[in-house]
Amino acid sequence: RRRLVQRFHRNLLDVANPPEPTQEELVAFINADPASFESIPRLSYVQLYVDSDAEGEPPERALQLLSQARDSVDPDAVLTLGDPLPLQREFSDATPVDLAKRFGDDFTDALSKAPSATWSGPYQSALGWHVVWLHDYQSAQVIFDEATLAKAREQLQMHRKESMVRSALDTLRQ
Repeated sequence: RRRLVQRFHRNLLDVANPPEPTQEELVAFINADPASFESIPRLSYVQLYVDSDAEGEPPERALQLLSQARDSVDPDAVLTLGDPLPLQREFSDATPVDLAKRFGDDFTDALSKAPSATWSGPYQSALGWHVVWLHDYQSAQVIFDEATLAKAREQLQMHRKESMVRSALDTLRQ
């Protein structure tokens, strides 16, 4: 009996043809669950690095590096300061997931709250301490473009098909 219901379910899904959603329905569907349609946050920044195994408070060198960087008129002029970094100094459009893999969650969380267009920190990572110039932080947001509307259309159509199939199966059971 269960197999028969599964077969009916699959066959009904194949033939279910709900009406095409309107633009207003798509927008309402997206607004009902915006987290499913948000873009991924992105960060662009440059960093100065101080190698340190010390836990807790930032070492004096990291604080001095922050002071030197803030005193500089040109952010690019200080890029030679600090210790060599095992990774690149500059990241463009990096996602929090990528940064967390390289530097750890605490660093990524701190960086997402850092002020833009100024030197800030020092922030501790799994590698050491970082003084950061955040060029750009694009927070997660819903962008009503064609790709988002297409994704919403697909999900809404599937939701409607499932609803039609459940209704048909309920009718057959009676």
